[in-house]
Amino acid sequence: MTTNKPTSPNPYTPVLLMFLALATGWAWQLLSPLAIQAQSSASSYYDLPIFVDSKGDTIPTSPELLPFKLIEGFPEYKLGPGDILEVITVEGIDRNTERVRVQPDGTISFSILTAISVRNRTLSEATKLLKEQLEMYIRSPQIQVFIQDYNSRSASVFGAINLNVGSSVGTARIGPGIYPLEGRRTALELIMQAGGPAPDARLDQAKLTRQNKTYQINLQNAITIGDTRENVILQDGDVLQITGTQQSDRRVAVLGEVSEPGIANLSNQSTMLEAISAANGFTTQAAANRIRIIRTNLDRNNPEIITVNANEILKGDLSQNVFLLDGDIVVVPQAYMYDFSEFLAEISPLINFGGLLTTGPAVSLSGYDWTLPGSQDPTATNLTTSAAGQTLTTGLPQRTTRDLNTEKSILEQVQRNLKKKAQDAQR
Repeated sequence: MTTNKPTSPNPYTPVLLMFLALATGWAWQLLSPLAIQAQSSASSYYDLPIFVDSKGDTIPTSPELLPFKLIEGFPEYKLGPGDILEVITVEGIDRNTERVRVQPDGTISFSILTAISVRNRTLSEATKLLKEQLEMYIRSPQIQVFIQDYNSRSASVFGAINLNVGSSVGTARIGPGIYPLEGRRTALELIMQAGGPAPDARLDQAKLTRQNKTYQINLQNAITIGDTRENVILQDGDVLQITGTQQSDRRVAVLGEVSEPGIANLSNQSTMLEAISAANGFTTQAAANRIRIIRTNLDRNNPEIITVNANEILKGDLSQNVFLLDGDIVVVPQAYMYDFSEFLAEISPLINFGGLLTTGPAVSLSGYDWTLPGSQDPTATNLTTSAAGQTLTTGLPQRTTRDLNTEKSILEQVQRNLKKKAQDAQR
């Protein structure tokens, strides 16, 4: 397939367009009927625009996971566990400054106050509450509260992110990864914070994984025509995957409790979360804390098995988001996990087959993406369509087609075995 390349390689072009989109999107959402309704009542904390995916299906929002609430129509950050606060109190001529962490139960303690709940309160609400509590012990106390670190809620962005943005970002951290949500933040704003889209980014094919379900969203419309219906406001735990048009050089199998098991063609430096996103996210039965990565590239008879906890990644432990190698097999077990030796036995046919076919360019075969051995490029001149509608490469040995079909059959059989074993474990 021929890819249209941008006429200018300037990495700043998509970034400048995004500035305009962000300004337009903010105006659109502020003036939407729901946002206007929110301005009419301070108690309407979560009246927000309705967001949809590329198919027009509504993307649900969980108010308890939003990092902000609307006060008189304007978003204010909600405090939560892990946030670091600086509390300054003044009594007469005495000034005291304390740095306090919001505890897992949502409380803070400082000065003479203990276990005061600030969870889901805005900074102004928390300041008012703390002053009222101090007035029980101190006459006319003065208090100021500032947020030092935002740690209670976060979202992730991976894929085609621009790392060549010069010195304009100063010392700020950029690149794919996990970012704290410091208030109201849209998908495009998070991409911008991470460095902006790479020149080859396909913003019209972005993916949002929210609460174990993946949605395809078109963020390009927000930039080109100001349509922000798919430029979702992010909530805690969201994962954005931005695909690119560059040649894939990582071929990974994703099996088990994912929405679309099969082969994922990923770019260099792709991670486990990107593979899960490529498979359209977890099913509702997934044991996201016990993901297995089977690595057969070194020794087929003694594969390396890596256990990954995706829940810890979303909490900020990036060491769990393993970089994948060509030929890795990612298996997401069912929550009713059976004996691991049986689990390994179910995927042994794929390991014994020699792992995945891992070299050569990718083409489409029966709805799957496949990589053909060898260096021959599958251009329009050497691709042919069989009577069955399969796209094959002419001129390659017959062994190639047979191996691809064998691999496809083995993958499907392993997936069936995993599903059956999971069902048996529930009985």
